[in-house]
Amino acid sequence: MTSAPDPPPLPCLFWKDGQSASFNFYDDFHSPESISRFIDKQMSKPLTKLTSTASVDEFISTAIQNNHISLIGFFTDLAMQDDEIEDFENYAKGVQSNSRVYAGIVEDEEISRYFLDQKWFDRPPAIVLTRPKGDANLQISWSESNTDTQVHRTSYLLDTDSLPLSDWVNVNSLPTVTYLTPYTFTILASIGKPMVLCFLDWKSSSTGGLKNSLIISEIKEAARGYSKDVTFVVADGAEHLDRMAAVGVKGGMAALPSIVINGNDRRTSVFPENLPMNVDTIGGFIAGFLKGKGGSMAVAAAKRNKRNVVVRDSEVAEETDKVGVKESMNEESDEKFHVINVNSDNFEDVVLDESKDVLLMIYKENHCDKCKSLSVYYKRVGLRFWEMGFENQINVCRLEVGEGRGTLLHGLELGSLPVIVLLPKFRARGPPYVYYTGVGKVQAIMKWVEENGEVKNLGELPHLNEEEKERYKEQIAVREEKRREREKASKEAREL
Repeated sequence: MTSAPDPPPLPCLFWKDGQSASFNFYDDFHSPESISRFIDKQMSKPLTKLTSTASVDEFISTAIQNNHISLIGFFTDLAMQDDEIEDFENYAKGVQSNSRVYAGIVEDEEISRYFLDQKWFDRPPAIVLTRPKGDANLQISWSESNTDTQVHRTSYLLDTDSLPLSDWVNVNSLPTVTYLTPYTFTILASIGKPMVLCFLDWKSSSTGGLKNSLIISEIKEAARGYSKDVTFVVADGAEHLDRMAAVGVKGGMAALPSIVINGNDRRTSVFPENLPMNVDTIGGFIAGFLKGKGGSMAVAAAKRNKRNVVVRDSEVAEETDKVGVKESMNEESDEKFHVINVNSDNFEDVVLDESKDVLLMIYKENHCDKCKSLSVYYKRVGLRFWEMGFENQINVCRLEVGEGRGTLLHGLELGSLPVIVLLPKFRARGPPYVYYTGVGKVQAIMKWVEENGEVKNLGELPHLNEEEKERYKEQIAVREEKRREREKASKEAREL
């Protein structure tokens, strides 16, 4: 995923030990038991020594019950395997602050060989990862019994072609289809594969006339053939409206359910909204993305499998624009008024371009009269800077966000929309953002940019072109003449 992870939801807890300058985010249940267990983990040694078969079973069982991941290193020859033991110990120190990963070690040859005989691994030294089957947030989709909750993965420390331990743990610590949280996003981003995101109405049991559990099960079936190429994520659409908009899903909650593929190369592809959602169409959609064929393969699959037709809620009556009063911003107006539409693909090149001033309007397209009113004047700002020849000195941009208010700019305080901010050309010399608090008029905005940015010498009446300036001067002259006539008539009336 190209965008940075969402900030942790409030309230949030952080852990800081006395020797480190960094704060570690606690991403687990906010219950006394869970928090106490996390504190105990921080105060204990990184590795738990397991000295019996019963202690191994108990270690795993406790982790599973708390929806945690357990890592157990099995060693049989301490003298010959000392380098591998040291590597595992160093990894355990690295995940000490991770609230989800618990590491244990078996150094007794007899105990290790017992689990070797139980087919937990084929040869020592080995690391066995055990995680809950599925995701606690996605249990609505799994049909497995509650007693069959363990999934084992094994890494062999002597294999030279295996992944580094940290990467191997990341790849295997999440279920095939996982629920999006700040914690899982970090892991998914580190895996580095294209991400298939399914946005659902999580507060409801169904989305678009289909059970959420059914949609997830179809995704899980599709994942069987593509899990080596992409990762699969389910997200709450209400919590991630901004992310939806950033990857190209328009319409907010009314667009749900929606599936998007976000590639490592910043390509994004949105599942065709008129197609049914089933294993064949989803699989065809993924295959088309990987082969660079867009949604054509999904369309072909829909002809074979018409199961799971999506019936989205009717949109609220389309908000009508009124020229000069309330106007939308779209591709057509971008071209006409020279405004750049910012998204995850061009964000770095456009907004983070420190060779120019960057003017950015952050807004909502739907259900925001103030946004549409301001867009009338903002588009004119873009046009005037271009007409005056400043296109190489300033980027005039727009960024549409959803109800969640987040943006690609971390640290930016939005408050109520719309918001206009300036990122000055030499922003490293001062605050990176300057907020506009004046009236929503073209001249006022342009003069504010001149005052706070590097665009200079706008002159008088920068909001008007030469023809408009002439008309303006004529209007002023006529107005002044009428004023003098009124004063003369008033004076003559008083003298009578």
